[in-house]
Amino acid sequence: MFLSLAFIPHSWSTRNEVSAPVQTITIVHPSVSHTILVLALCSFVLLLAIGIFGFKRKKFLGPGVACLLALVVFPASCGKSVVNNLAEWTTEAEIKGPDGRTYYFLDSSFLQGQTMAIARLKERTTFTKRMEVLGTTNGDEPRSWASVIRPAGTRVKDYGQLYLSPDKSILIGLRNDFKCYMSYDWQKDKFLGNSDEESDDIKGISPFVLIGSNTEMNSSDVKEVTDHVKSCAQNKNSHCNGYPKLPVLEKASRDPNPRVRVVAKELMEIIKSDNPNMR
Repeated sequence: MFLSLAFIPHSWSTRNEVSAPVQTITIVHPSVSHTILVLALCSFVLLLAIGIFGFKRKKFLGPGVACLLALVVFPASCGKSVVNNLAEWTTEAEIKGPDGRTYYFLDSSFLQGQTMAIARLKERTTFTKRMEVLGTTNGDEPRSWASVIRPAGTRVKDYGQLYLSPDKSILIGLRNDFKCYMSYDWQKDKFLGNSDEESDDIKGISPFVLIGSNTEMNSSDVKEVTDHVKSCAQNKNSHCNGYPKLPVLEKASRDPNPRVRVVAKELMEIIKSDNPNMR
């Protein structure tokens, strides 16, 4: 059991090459990892009891081995398990796609290194689930994110959220609050995240991608996005994360949803008022 604790990771990923993108991520079911830990702990207590009881009966070889396993091997196994899982992949959210398959918001983080991914379920077994990675993006610098206003009534404080656009063509991944770090377009089979290529970067996505023609917007998101855009505009930072592109807002200003039109025009005025050359 100590060997199981030491050598069975909570998750792992596969790549074609070391520097290549992650292709698949496999996560061991949490109940399996918890069971291994509990059984290892029970084994530790049992071996320690055998050792103490044996020493009291003036026997040394068997009890000595038992104590060695309990006091040396068990802590070493725990240490190996901790090292193996310093940046384990965790499931933050899941959603059914328009194709009927399950999609996941996955996260791997340790110290200043953080990676997020959108993945699609490939195989589920009794003990694991294996997922095909559609794309990954950075949670730490260099990073990109876009401001996206959520529909009214959504749970706004959960870390890692997945949403479908009203036409169910785009999957949106929000890290927290209104900050969208990644998306996946089924029709184009295209992932957006942090990228040096503008066409592949998430910054170009519309703040209203989740708002349909009759959808009410989350009022706190509207305020926070507006305040954020004001802050970026006042600092003359048009490359600021969460700063909408003017062509995107101009298109939104003709949206069927009247509230979207109002907010889009307000954001355009903020940007243009602090950047006269954009008028």
